[in-house]
Amino acid sequence: MIDFQAISKARMVFYGLFASAFAFNFTEREYESIRDNIKLLSSHPINDLSAVLLYEMQQTVDTEGYEGLKKESDQIFFSPTTTMLPTTASYYFERRDDGSQRLMMIDYILQSKFRKNAEEFKENEDHIEFILLFIQRLIEDELNGNEEAGKLAKDVFANILDGMIDQFSENVINHEKASFYRNTAVLLNSFVEMERQYLEIEQHALPEVKDMTRPGLRKGKLPPRQMQKRNLEEFGSI
Repeated sequence: MIDFQAISKARMVFYGLFASAFAFNFTEREYESIRDNIKLLSSHPINDLSAVLLYEMQQTVDTEGYEGLKKESDQIFFSPTTTMLPTTASYYFERRDDGSQRLMMIDYILQSKFRKNAEEFKENEDHIEFILLFIQRLIEDELNGNEEAGKLAKDVFANILDGMIDQFSENVINHEKASFYRNTAVLLNSFVEMERQYLEIEQHALPEVKDMTRPGLRKGKLPPRQMQKRNLEEFGSI
């Protein structure tokens, strides 16, 4: 018999680990989250590969510390002297940020009890960190008895994350500055394959890139830069 609660809690830890690793603003809070989540996952690895990867990641966390991980993150995701590595779903679908995948994410957020805290999270809703955090919160909400949150989490995975995650992971693995992050991306690949099986989702190929420069496609597609402000006390915030 499948232990739904145990599986959901483990999934939450994985999503939390990857969200912290790919955070737009990598702080000591993200470092501590990575460190703690690696320890949790290392105690019950999902397979032999994950055991090796988590061990190596733990070694790096212990030896390099916060400054080491932050430096590598900056070199991979922000340095103008290294290979560009896109982090939004819209870019992987359309080769541009602030596109249709952001609109879809906003719609999913509005279907949930969560809202983006724009004071804390400055990037768009389809940034890899936010997608992962949103799914994690939905899984937690499902654990607390909200079945609709579980269905929504599956939709976000299938229609947003699944279409970008393979190319994103490959980009990280092949990045010239990746070391800790190479192991993280390989672990992400392993987790995603298990998640597809658990959610019964077939792997999605990236669609043909849309030409969003044509007026007919752009008209009515892009929302204001931020969602309408709401009282965050009425919702959970991310």
